[in-house]
Amino acid sequence: MKTRHLKVLVPGLFAATALALTVSVAAQMPPPPGPSPAAKSPQAASMTGHHKDSAAMAKHDADMKTECQAMMAKKKKMQDNLHAMDAALDKLVAEMNAAKGSKEVDALEKTMAAVINELVAQQKASRSVMMEMQSAMMAHMTHHVAMQGTEDAMAPALGVSTAQVQEAPMTRMKTGRAASHAASMTDMMGAPGLLPFEIMTGQAGRWMVGYQFMFDKLDGILDGTNGISEATVLSRFGATPTDMAMRMHMGMIMYAPTDKLTLMAMLPYVEMSMGELHRDGTRSTERSEGIGDLEFRGLYPLYAAKDLRHRILANFGVGFPTGSVNQRDAEGVRMEYPMQTGSGTFSLLPGFTYLGQALPWGWAADVDATVRLGRNDIGYRLGSRYRSSVTIARQLGNSVSVSAGFRGTLWGNIHGSDPLLDPTDEPTKDPSLQGGKRLSGVFGMTVHPEKGLFKGQHLHVLGEMPVVQSLNGPQLQRRWVVRAGWQLEF
Repeated sequence: MKTRHLKVLVPGLFAATALALTVSVAAQMPPPPGPSPAAKSPQAASMTGHHKDSAAMAKHDADMKTECQAMMAKKKKMQDNLHAMDAALDKLVAEMNAAKGSKEVDALEKTMAAVINELVAQQKASRSVMMEMQSAMMAHMTHHVAMQGTEDAMAPALGVSTAQVQEAPMTRMKTGRAASHAASMTDMMGAPGLLPFEIMTGQAGRWMVGYQFMFDKLDGILDGTNGISEATVLSRFGATPTDMAMRMHMGMIMYAPTDKLTLMAMLPYVEMSMGELHRDGTRSTERSEGIGDLEFRGLYPLYAAKDLRHRILANFGVGFPTGSVNQRDAEGVRMEYPMQTGSGTFSLLPGFTYLGQALPWGWAADVDATVRLGRNDIGYRLGSRYRSSVTIARQLGNSVSVSAGFRGTLWGNIHGSDPLLDPTDEPTKDPSLQGGKRLSGVFGMTVHPEKGLFKGQHLHVLGEMPVVQSLNGPQLQRRWVVRAGWQLEF
């Protein structure tokens, strides 16, 4: 066997051998022996605490103290033996690693065989020690039980039944497994409450369903970064928007076919209303609603540290034109661009996400885009949209996390136009007055119960307020946004 082949095979063989030996020890461990008959002595059963003979009690205490000291000595001896075995194995592994660069033909094979032989010997020794210690510990525990009387006398003396005492090791085992499972989930998926909403990574076969509600309030008019009055807008157009409210209900479903790949689908339902002031002084309100564009997205990790201290994810997806671009008002007239519930075109949804955590802290940064393709049946294409954000989160306890950060958005003007919309009638009908950029502050809270009815569910509340906006106006400016979401993983 050539050295370069051994460099590849040895680590895998060594890991497989260690795993096999560990499984062998676990499989051959006998069940704990039952309590000895001496533990059920009628004499002990008939004794009650304050009627015990003081001399006999003192002798009992002295005997138990001697036994405890003997058990501690056995434990110390076992620990010393384990340390010695570890040192011997470390020495052999070091010799095996040193032999990788040796010119001697079978130097690596010899050291690898020595390591395997040492593992076999340690496996046998560990099994023998564990069997001996297990029997001794059970006998010692039985003597402790006998001091309080029979099984029936245990309940008033200790406040627990013998069945509970016998069940305790199994309870601890179950608790340990649950804790280990929770730890493994955190290791794979990240600590709960520290991941941004709409991000699920982790175990293959897991699902997540969710719902998100968003309320977006727009009020006041900006031209660039400058606020302007409605009268100024009416000097250029026949009407001006005064305010707008948008409500979005979005359902989502996510699935992880592998430990690395996560797929998701999101479909919004949008309700909008916009107030208008006309040059003749009259006011009106337009309303529209309907489903928006369906999105299919995917997440794939490009890099992940073992402790999830740092992760980089690639985002990819496609938007489908399921929303309407032909919403009409009560008189049958097609409404302006912002009142349409869809884009009418396919979109590409690329992006990258960085995630970091060092409990109880977590942080994230991402950049993504909605790149519009082609033109819709009406004859135009919405401007592409680019977003980036940075957030920091902290766990306040086992079930609550808070977060804060900033979000930046840049979107372009419309390419082409709707021939039924007169751009001189209102700013919302001019395709060259639809772009802008915005920087907002974001504050959020996540509740993720670990017990009870809502275990496995996440509740999110997120508020967003603009810090600065620059709009290709005149346009309505955003005042605030509130998002509330619910997620269930299973």
